[in-house]
Amino acid sequence: MKPRAPFAAALVFAALFCPALPLRAQPSDACTPGWSMLNQLREQLTPETPTEMLALLHSKAESRLRVCRNIPDLWYYRHLLARRLNNATDAAYALKLAKEMDSAALREASNPLVKTPPPPAATAPLPSAIREKWALVVGVGKFQDAGNIQSLNYTVSDATAFSALLTSPTLGFRKDHVVQLVDSQASLLGIRTAIGQLRERVKEDDLLVVYMASHGTPRQSDPNGVSYVLTYDTRLDSSASLYATSLQMIDLTQLLKRDIRARRLVLILDTCFSGDATGVRSAQVYASPQVVGARTEFSTALEGFAGTEGRVVMSASRADQPSWESSKLQHGYFTYFLLDALQQKGGKIPLGEAFALARQQTMQAVARDHPPAQQEPTIQQSPAGSAIVLSAPTTN
Repeated sequence: MKPRAPFAAALVFAALFCPALPLRAQPSDACTPGWSMLNQLREQLTPETPTEMLALLHSKAESRLRVCRNIPDLWYYRHLLARRLNNATDAAYALKLAKEMDSAALREASNPLVKTPPPPAATAPLPSAIREKWALVVGVGKFQDAGNIQSLNYTVSDATAFSALLTSPTLGFRKDHVVQLVDSQASLLGIRTAIGQLRERVKEDDLLVVYMASHGTPRQSDPNGVSYVLTYDTRLDSSASLYATSLQMIDLTQLLKRDIRARRLVLILDTCFSGDATGVRSAQVYASPQVVGARTEFSTALEGFAGTEGRVVMSASRADQPSWESSKLQHGYFTYFLLDALQQKGGKIPLGEAFALARQQTMQAVARDHPPAQQEPTIQQSPAGSAIVLSAPTTN
């Protein structure tokens, strides 16, 4: 048995991701720091960000926009920062440029510095019955840029087994309702297209499960504190190409929160955020007060994701730990034990209970097989999300 293989150390130079768009143009090298700055703001700004940090970020945004002016949303975020810092002159100037460039963030009136109440649907009772059950299952083990990104051993096995369990008589998902993308199918366009198809088909009283297994990076390994997931066609030959070909975690969560209407939504991550650690595939998510495990370097991209009733996010390990896989099991430990747990009680087991079983078994098996290593899966969940039963019957 051996730990999961990491991607190349070339990630250290990465400049990260652009705004959430269906397709993205290749950025110039001159503008890459500005786009990276924008994504740092999108992922990290909260109503609680201290004034000293806001002033530093405002200064950095000014600097980036002096080098590359054509980043509409960065002008809008500069406006928000200046307004919070009571710099009326710069706030007005930045807003003027954001309007002239037709900033999408301005049109949407998004403002991460202001607390907003949950939408009415979030506080309404969940539908008592599930109309349809859907799933998107992604597993990337081989990468187009094989010279820079090391392959993973069992991500495809994990994804294939997860799809098979969902469509088995035990859990009862319809085969035409489960979208599976592995290796070359799991390109950035392929993943976004699949989410777009689900956006059109999934209704409010449906259940959607999203499972992802691939390489990734933790926010602490990036100078701008941004986390992202590698797709099949991610390229590491330059910072600009990495920027243009990776799935940023904040984009994934915003796509799901903004575009998917399902009130019951389950996100399961067995994704490597190891950076330069040898042989790990560890997932990192923001830990809410309901988390199982410690709050250690979780990505703010998922903050509040499970704050809406009917939401669950699971990860294979804490952010500061490796996520191991086993040649004997032919799977990652967490996925293997989660698959087993979901079949307990004839599949009629709530997600919270299934996770607790998988967590305990994962911790014990890794400690036994790879001392002194530790692997502690984590979860954030709403009460109704914890009670979801994947084998629940549908009404349609």
